[in-house]
Amino acid sequence: MTDHEPQAKTLSLYSQLHDGQPKPEKMVDGWNAWFYDDLQSLPQKWPHLGENKETVGALWIGLLRFYTEEFNFREHVICIRQSAILTRFEKMWTSKCIAIEDPFDLNHNLGAGVSRKMNNFIIGAFIKGRESFGMTMRSDLLHQYMPYVEYLFDAEVLTDGAQPPTDRCCRICGKIGHFMKDCPKRR
Repeated sequence: MTDHEPQAKTLSLYSQLHDGQPKPEKMVDGWNAWFYDDLQSLPQKWPHLGENKETVGALWIGLLRFYTEEFNFREHVICIRQSAILTRFEKMWTSKCIAIEDPFDLNHNLGAGVSRKMNNFIIGAFIKGRESFGMTMRSDLLHQYMPYVEYLFDAEVLTDGAQPPTDRCCRICGKIGHFMKDCPKRR
């Protein structure tokens, strides 16, 4: 997600910078994981290098603003391989939850395993984060947080104290990735 928002301003470098055809390949577990990594020749290959003068803080606020005010989670897919908007319709992904294209397996939606409850929890945390980072810190809380950045990343602040949903967790050990019948603690 952190790579998607800045792409609105600058095309991703990961898989776009290469000479001619065919596109370079670096196969890892059957997937093309090639990306441009020649930092010495980057200034010659990419004329936009150094154009972005924003601070890390401004980029962070921009990311939060983009995902809370501009990005349409119902219609669009988070995608780092292109700067153009990618729609759920193009991918034929019908899930109502967050859609994130796997940059190596383009048919894999990394958000497919996210439940509706978790989807709402994540988007709510983004909205609360945008509110927290976008306004002055409440003076009655200043004495509780040193350094102040702890306030901005405090899970209690970002979620209003709500706990993440556990609807996809194993009922025995509380972890995701398996069902109760396959729980390692059950053996």
